[in-house]
Amino acid sequence: MIQFGVCQVPSSVLSLHYGCGQLRAGCFNGSIYSYVGDDFQLVESSDRHSSRVTGIYQDLGMTVSCSTDFTIKIAEACTEPEVMCSLECSGCQFTGLDFDGSCLAVAGSGSSSNTSLWLYSATKT
Repeated sequence: MIQFGVCQVPSSVLSLHYGCGQLRAGCFNGSIYSYVGDDFQLVESSDRHSSRVTGIYQDLGMTVSCSTDFTIKIAEACTEPEVMCSLECSGCQFTGLDFDGSCLAVAGSGSSSNTSLWLYSATKT
């Protein structure tokens, strides 16, 4: 395996997503950092969450992130993004997510230490 780049992240990284030529790092401090290019230049940082960012996904139109602060946040994928939607679940710390363009799956654990799975589809059935 060949290492082609290294980037310095100011906090411990808990989640990563690479797509659209950008590397997004979700960190322990609740921040999301975005890097571009072969030399991984920092182009954006945002304090979107108040606790650990445990899952992140990005495409050309949006960035979806989840956190142990009980929220899922959907923001514009641009410089200085604004949160378009924030979903909260009291008593559930989100631990990961995946998105395939039409369906959002989010895992979380609550006080009972069970893990649940939420599926969201923008398509009406």
